[in-house]
Amino acid sequence: MENELYLKKVYSAAYMLTGKEKDACEASSLAISRSAKEVISNNQVTERTFKSTVIELIDIYLNTQNVCYNTNEDINNIQKALLSLDPICRAAVIWKDVLGFQIDDGIPASNYTRQELLRELSLGRKNLKSMLQIKTGIKR
Repeated sequence: MENELYLKKVYSAAYMLTGKEKDACEASSLAISRSAKEVISNNQVTERTFKSTVIELIDIYLNTQNVCYNTNEDINNIQKALLSLDPICRAAVIWKDVLGFQIDDGIPASNYTRQELLRELSLGRKNLKSMLQIKTGIKR
């Protein structure tokens, strides 16, 4: 992928995790600098490099997260619903459902087993579905 697309995708993932522009800029910059050695000099970034950067990004997020929950009942978009999840649920949902990686593809949550991550992913999905149904009034 082109460098510009790589930067946009990393920033987008950072914003989905943090919910704040400044925090997303800082986290994405740090993650990119940590994985910079993998960037190919011909202005192309491999999928492996992108994945490595996202691993760094989630590691940064999980290690610097001040736990806070969005209690606003007026959740009007998926971003707000994602932000209301606890950190490990949010990271698992973004890792698997947004970025398309497999749970056992190296998510940087080393203190969780595969089963625990799958349980957190399931819980995150369930909570998202519930929150979005409340807002839209649509039940499936």
